[in-house]
Amino acid sequence: GMRLPADKMMPSFANLKDYGNTSSSTTWYSFAYIETVGDVKCGQVIMQAGVGGGMKAGINIWRALRDIKDVHPAWACVAETRYTEADLPRPITRKEDVGTLTGTKEIDENQGAVKKTNHGVTNSHAAAAAAAAAAAAA
Repeated sequence: GMRLPADKMMPSFANLKDYGNTSSSTTWYSFAYIETVGDVKCGQVIMQAGVGGGMKAGINIWRALRDIKDVHPAWACVAETRYTEADLPRPITRKEDVGTLTGTKEIDENQGAVKKTNHGVTNSHAAAAAAAAAAAAA
C-alpha cells in the first residue's frame, strides 16, 4: 500500500464512519472535511485518489487559491475537534505501525487491531473498503 499517515487518510475514513459508502460523493465529503478542520492553506496542493468497483478509479488534484476554513453542514460536528484514529470503528494503521502515530494507543493482540474508545463497536464494511482501496493503490 501507500503507507500514508493516519491523518492524511482521516477524511476518507471519517466519511465512511459518518456516511458509509457514498460512491462518487466521497470526493466532495472528504474535501469538505478537510476544509472544515482547517487543513487547507493558500498554495497547498491536495491530491485525492479514489478507487471503485471494477476498473473505476480517479485522481483529483486541487491547488488552494486561499486559506480555507469553511464549516460545511455535513461536518459541523467536527469543526472544532477533528476525529482521531481512536474514534473510528477500525484502525487505519497496521499492527507494526502502532505507537508511531498520534491517536493510536495500544494493540489488542487477539484481534490485531488498535483498541478503540468507541465502546467496542466495529464496522467490518469500512475495514473491507479501506483494504480494497489500499490493495488497488498498490
